[in-house]
Parts: sequence; structure tokens; C-alpha cells
Amino acid sequence: MDTARQSLLEIVDYYSDLRARLGNVKFYDHLAGQLSKIASRPKPWTWRYVQGVQAGTVEPSPAFSRAVNALGAAIDDVPAMLAYTVEVKVYARPGALPPYGALVLAEARPCMWPGCTVVFVPRTPNQRYCSRKLHQQAKRGKI
Repeated sequence: MDTARQSLLEIVDYYSDLRARLGNVKFYDHLAGQLSKIASRPKPWTWRYVQGVQAGTVEPSPAFSRAVNALGAAIDDVPAMLAYTVEVKVYARPGALPPYGALVLAEARPCMWPGCTVVFVPRTPNQRYCSRKLHQQAKRGKI
């Protein structure tokens, strides 16, 4: 049995009282909504999809598997935001990040300077250029 299915079975078992109160369809619909919210899906998974994964008749997508693991971690008091992450390589100035890693909350974006190929994580939501030098040149109109 794959990990996502096993984790989903444990989640369903954990919420057995809620399942008994709501009934199968409403329960799986609620669970599908929770998992979709964790995965930030604009179109939520359906209750049939969740039930199919649990029954073993539907193969879970990678995003669904991560959401199930995140919900399971949240039940175990690990923040879902932290559990729904992947490990990636990040380049940083020496001392900018602790050696054991850090949670990066912002989305990476390409530098807006023409010809610059740097993709960076902005320090502020409105940062458009990867360096202060390029930002100053853009302010002076040297694009």
C-alpha cells in the first residue's frame, strides 16, 4: 500500500466520529475541501476522488499525496504550511540562512531588468529587481 493511501486511511480513522455524524458523502466532501485548501487548488478535489484514493481504485496525484501528508502532520501538531513543502536548492549570502535550513514563504520571480536571468525571492512584495544596483538604474531610467 502506498504512503498516501495509508496516511489517508489513518486520517479517516482519526475523524471516525465526524464521519459517523456527517455520513460518507458529506464527510468525504469535507475532507476533499480541507485537502484542496492545503494544496491551494482553485478547483477542489471531489469526494469521489478522495474515496477512490482511499479504496485503492484511484492513483493519487503527487499534489494530493503532499496534501494528505500535510493534513496528517497538522493532526500531529506540525504546521500544515511546514509539512506541505519540498526541499530545493537555494543560494544565499553567507550567514543569511541557518545551516539547518529555513522556510521560504515568498514566491520566486524573475528579475525585471532586460537581459538579467536571475530568479530571486523578493525581500518585499513589490521588489522587481534582483539587486539594489539594478533597482537604482531602473529608477534613473537606464533601462
